[in-house]
Amino acid sequence: MNNLNTILADPLIIEVYLYSSNYKDRILIGELKEEALLLSFDDENPNSFYVRASEVDDIINTKFKKDLWNFESTPVDQLGSTVTSVYFIDNLLGSFTQLKYIKFNVSDSPIYSRMNENYIDFPLRVIQAKINIPKLIGHSEAFDVRDLLIKSNLYKYDRFQKKPYLRANALLIHSKLNEYSDVNGLDQNDDDYMLIDIIKSLIGDKLYEDQTELLLIIEP
Repeated sequence: MNNLNTILADPLIIEVYLYSSNYKDRILIGELKEEALLLSFDDENPNSFYVRASEVDDIINTKFKKDLWNFESTPVDQLGSTVTSVYFIDNLLGSFTQLKYIKFNVSDSPIYSRMNENYIDFPLRVIQAKINIPKLIGHSEAFDVRDLLIKSNLYKYDRFQKKPYLRANALLIHSKLNEYSDVNGLDQNDDDYMLIDIIKSLIGDKLYEDQTELLLIIEP
């Protein structure tokens, strides 16, 4: 999860994997199926389901109290291979304060390991996220970003029917901004070039990799 440290967005929906061959994962899967309202879709994998983040938080804090206490009382550098999915999900719930849903994928693979070279990893994908641009860079700069998004054909401004947000995939935003930069021959001395750099840094590499659906708050 080390690539999450630079996320400036607020994840709304994330996707994680649990393994039925792992004892603790199997217990968590059972608790989720028994205690939570599972949401699934016909075209989705039957081993995948969505759960409200608030329900996941309740289950972890009521059914895994002892696990959480053990994690909290152990220095981070001594956790080693004792950490489980419960540890990582609890940390995600604490970090992503606006999280609405978690998509769980249950793998039946008999091969289970979260080791990645010399550290324990917990891969996840950010499916949807919100970026509040005025909050992150200030109101006046946010209006400059809005104007750039208009010029790059990502956002349509109507002063009679204001829509202070933009919904788009991170890859589409990246592509449109690059196209605008290329067509206009921008270089690092241009204001729009610098604004494009700001937008890309707000989105970050992780959301591009995940092809995250973004809600960009443009106006305060």
